[in-house]
Amino acid sequence: MWQSREQKQARKYIKTLEFFTLVMRNDYHQAVNRIDVNRNYSKMLLANFNIVDKATAKESIDLMLHTGLRAEYNLFSNMYVFMSEGEKDQYTANHTDPRVIYKNSIVRYYLNRLPAAGIAAYDYSTVILTAHAASIFRYISRKERIAYELAAANLAQQSYSSWEEYIIAHTSGFQFSCPDEEHLKATMLMHKLNLIKMIAYRGSPISNLDWRTKLDVV
Repeated sequence: MWQSREQKQARKYIKTLEFFTLVMRNDYHQAVNRIDVNRNYSKMLLANFNIVDKATAKESIDLMLHTGLRAEYNLFSNMYVFMSEGEKDQYTANHTDPRVIYKNSIVRYYLNRLPAAGIAAYDYSTVILTAHAASIFRYISRKERIAYELAAANLAQQSYSSWEEYIIAHTSGFQFSCPDEEHLKATMLMHKLNLIKMIAYRGSPISNLDWRTKLDVV
């Protein structure tokens, strides 16, 4: 099907947002060449979110779009705003759950370093990726997938002012999504390498994609 240059740029933009949540061996190559997410990866991704049919797909993707992981992050972040450093230390010391301690450490590191939208970037990229996977299994229609993609991409543009802001916010969300520090260490090296490619390579999608790329042409 013929597409105008604006339509191609908008699709490339959405695919690039999707890239940031992809955790695959060839994810950078996928972002650059816009290769489709395969069925096996989609099956694994949907299972992680307990998506098994049309009802669970819609429920899960709607939750990511409107609430997402950022809701949990904001609980910690909003609480820490009113604490002294000593009170933050005491709060962490009172917990024995390694998961809570780990998530506390991520929130404290990024406190006052992120835009007001916080880690929402991670949710928006995950919405696009999950909608893609759900459409492969026909849990949502192509029209519904595009609607989710546009909703997430428009919210991303409203929430952040540049690719750089989005990347930092997404990275913090990615770190917060990990269950513990061991998992983070196991996956962060590849994540960092791909982000460096996205930022530094001349042929990277973000090197010739305006952050305010027009989206209503999709």
